[in-house]
Amino acid sequence: SGIYEHLSSGINAEYGGRLLGENSSVVAPYLFHEDDKYDISHRSLQCGRRADGFKLWFCDKIDDLDAQATLIYDRTTQFKKIVASDERFQQVLEDSPTHICFKINNAFKVNLHKITETLRRENIFVEYHNDYFRLVVVNACIIEKDFKEILNRLFEVYENQSA
Repeated sequence: SGIYEHLSSGINAEYGGRLLGENSSVVAPYLFHEDDKYDISHRSLQCGRRADGFKLWFCDKIDDLDAQATLIYDRTTQFKKIVASDERFQQVLEDSPTHICFKINNAFKVNLHKITETLRRENIFVEYHNDYFRLVVVNACIIEKDFKEILNRLFEVYENQSA
């Protein structure tokens, strides 16, 4: 139920492509992949810095974003420690405060797209960039057990594809 985003702003098919494509497009290869069906950056007014800024301002008015951000940062730090202690994985870009970037140790010619595609079908959203995985914690309710299950499932999918 509800109204589609492009209809709610009065955009029609004739002008919508030009408006969204030329004026609002975020061509950011590090965020989205051409072959990714979840990439809605070129078809959505909600994808962009201005819209994100407005959403942050609005959310701060109705909830304590500082407490949520601190909790998510703590979860990210916790997950980085779990990755660092797991001999199957190697951390990359360790200085990123919001992203957990890691690769599988001793893995050659890994098809990261196939692995992340398989995980997405199971509602595990892990992204990839070049030769490593990238995970951003957005749920403050995630716990250590969940992190370990994500890593175990990711490695299991990798092993199944390598066999």
